[in-house]
Amino acid sequence: SWRLIGFINHINYSLAQQDMLDAMAKKYGFDRPPTYTFSSVEDLLKDVDQWRGKEGVVVYSKNDQMLHKVKAMQYLKCHAFKSNATFENTIEMFFEFDMPSYQDFEVKLIEKFDYECYQMVSGHISTICDGYKEILNIVEGMHRFVDKIKLLNTRKEQATAVFSSYGKESNRSSYIFTILDGKKLSKEQLKKLLYQVTKK
Repeated sequence: SWRLIGFINHINYSLAQQDMLDAMAKKYGFDRPPTYTFSSVEDLLKDVDQWRGKEGVVVYSKNDQMLHKVKAMQYLKCHAFKSNATFENTIEMFFEFDMPSYQDFEVKLIEKFDYECYQMVSGHISTICDGYKEILNIVEGMHRFVDKIKLLNTRKEQATAVFSSYGKESNRSSYIFTILDGKKLSKEQLKKLLYQVTKK
């Protein structure tokens, strides 16, 4: 069905007022957008900001000639997401959500944005989650390697073993030293590994 949202009077280019639009819609059988009543502008902003699944409202002023759009935060997030649904941004979210499983990543994305947003990046999610499993195996191998070189007598001998196995210029050598020093790999280090294994 048709929904009447407005029209312009071409004599003076003014916008039709809401009561006129209501009367026309009733006469010709058109639907009209729903109307909302708020006790104050503050209440309107507070309420609409929390909406989910709805874009927002249009507030009319100056005898219905001035339109002010008030968007729900959820809508703005989804709109921004859809404009930037890149592999890189999906990786950023993966780490923001603390490296979830595929199923948890899907749930978190739908909760934070919506199902359509999830669908836009579902291919990226598969690549990222598969890549992260590979990273966990790589890191496990690094820990096994560190367990062996810890038995060497000096740091110099350990460094020689690291460089001969991982190369002097490799960032993976620096990761081995991080583990050797008893520290966990940072999210930034894991992110670099993820880019390496996914080759994006």
